[in-house]
Amino acid sequence: MGITRLRVAGVAAVAILSVLAAGASASTFEVTGLVADATPTNAAPSIHWNSLSGAIAYRVVRDGNRLAQVTTTSFVDSTPMSNGRHTYRVRGIKADGSLSGVASVTVVYDVLPPADIAAAPTGDRLTSDKPTISWTAVSDAGPSGVKQYNIRRDGVYIGSVPKGTLTFTDRDASEGQHSYIVRAQDAAGNKAADFSPAALVTVDRTAPDAPGGLRAAVSGDSVGLDWKAVVDQSGIAGYRVLRNGQLVATTDATAYTDTPPAGATYDYSIMAVDRAGNASQATGSVPATVVAARPGGDTTGRLALQANLQMWGARIPDAATAVALAKSHDLITAVPGRLAGYVPLMREANPSLKIYGYVNGMFAQQGQGDMFPASWYMRDAAGDKLQSAGWGNYMMDPRGTTPFTRAGVTYSNWTDWVRKQCQQAIVTHGLDGCFLDMLLPAPVDYHPYLVGSKIPVENPVTKAPWTAADYMELTGSVGRAVQQYTGRAVIGNSLEFGAHFYATPTKALLPDTQLTLAELWMRNPQQPADSWPTVDRWKQEVQMIIDCNDGGHPIEVTMKLWAASTAAQRQAWRDFGQASFLIGNSGSAWFEYSSGQSTLPWNDTSPLDDVDLGAALDTHSSVDGYLRDGVYQRRFQRGIALVNPGTAAVTVQLDQSYRTSGGSLVTQVTLAPHSGEVLQTA
Repeated sequence: MGITRLRVAGVAAVAILSVLAAGASASTFEVTGLVADATPTNAAPSIHWNSLSGAIAYRVVRDGNRLAQVTTTSFVDSTPMSNGRHTYRVRGIKADGSLSGVASVTVVYDVLPPADIAAAPTGDRLTSDKPTISWTAVSDAGPSGVKQYNIRRDGVYIGSVPKGTLTFTDRDASEGQHSYIVRAQDAAGNKAADFSPAALVTVDRTAPDAPGGLRAAVSGDSVGLDWKAVVDQSGIAGYRVLRNGQLVATTDATAYTDTPPAGATYDYSIMAVDRAGNASQATGSVPATVVAARPGGDTTGRLALQANLQMWGARIPDAATAVALAKSHDLITAVPGRLAGYVPLMREANPSLKIYGYVNGMFAQQGQGDMFPASWYMRDAAGDKLQSAGWGNYMMDPRGTTPFTRAGVTYSNWTDWVRKQCQQAIVTHGLDGCFLDMLLPAPVDYHPYLVGSKIPVENPVTKAPWTAADYMELTGSVGRAVQQYTGRAVIGNSLEFGAHFYATPTKALLPDTQLTLAELWMRNPQQPADSWPTVDRWKQEVQMIIDCNDGGHPIEVTMKLWAASTAAQRQAWRDFGQASFLIGNSGSAWFEYSSGQSTLPWNDTSPLDDVDLGAALDTHSSVDGYLRDGVYQRRFQRGIALVNPGTAAVTVQLDQSYRTSGGSLVTQVTLAPHSGEVLQTA
């Protein structure tokens, strides 16, 4: 009995499975792969689908209306229909007349064209470049919408742009006059009935002739210029007046009066510009000398010397040295105690001398690693204090707020300590202000500056390292606070050198102190003596002085040759630095040259230190303005400074006789690569 029941149950199960299988097979009898051959379309809609096994024919229905019964797997609907969206459904038909599952697809049918562009395209009707035209958008009467705009030049199709673009630049147009027309096309392929009206554009890439007959006549402090008119096929739009190769004016007349700075010789030339924008070659230059005297007090032609005595840790040894140092310098910075009480004597020797006391703005001294509250010290990601690799000084964090009392004076934070140290030095020693060291970003963007190349972190929780910009904002706040607290000028050791001035940029620190120092001007101190700056670096170093002075920011520059060198190399670097400084100085800069780490400033002198070339006869806002005859040169009332920062010797014919530092008279000079000359008028 048990076995019989099992057999019955087995038979029943087989029957059920057969029914389910048949049902599953039946459910898959439907059309698949139905697609429209094109949509939107302006032709008879065409559809196709996959062959269906078991079907002897297919029924095609559009929008609920039966259209046809076909035996193929495609259908082209040529029956009349309206513009718009139409849905096609397809079923397979078996031999017994039963129908498959349905497949559907929607087709957009559109035979209505877009509107015509009513106005001619706009754009420059005369150009020396690639013609560009523009037009207004149009609408589409049909359901498919505008797809693109087609452009023809001189009746020939040259390209199209998508509907959202209403301009076209013809990059292949030849010189001459061209006609441009535009027509809209919709997504179904319908084109507007007509093109737009034509836009006529003339392409002129031929420059006019250079003006002839240029003359220059000087009257007082003015230079009157006149020249002959130029004729051009497009017409002349105006003339450019160039002084020493630089544009000073544009005029549509054939004459111009210029009033340049007096006391110099200028070279004038003229360029013609046609209405298409083509500029001619410049005429041959015509010189004009304006001899009126410039106002007095101009200090551009002298080496305003500084001495940063703290670099050597030296103490002025005696009164005679103090007096000599004062007479030969304009600005001195030093640890106050190492002035040895000679400040009154130095001021008597040179009443215009400025003396500033050294205070480290961001580092405590080597022996002060445990002197201040813990929150005053800058830390790395591990929470360790940071020391400078060269001196062992401790990097400080002005954000610490734990009060600290010493010798009866309470300091609220590191900034308060620095400003009170500065104030004490000013009062005690009779100084003009303070020199704040280490406001520059080197500790955070030059990791070897710190012992073990550790990285200071801005946020001790996230361990995020300082960015140069954020760190300079912090150091700048110290400079601002000290200057405000003391009411005296502060010099910030901030700028580093030319490349960092522009790229980091350390010039962001200029507003934070009244004066700033670039301590690595022209070279890194330990670089080999025969390692010279590239022309690009040289230009950046000089341009930095120009830009600081032009912006009203006094600047000190220090050039150190602290590598093994010969006497000739030391002199070559001094000449190079002095001439380069004179190119950039506009009267608010100071120069320092150190020929060796063990050579004290009062023993490191040059005959040129006392030379005053007088007022500058040419001044430019760009160092490139001084490039003349292959070298950079600047003329003064009583001399000339020349620099060749390149790699090839250059011979320069001088405009008059000059005397070299050795006393020789010259009318030409050959500048070796990487050299400078300061010559005095004979």
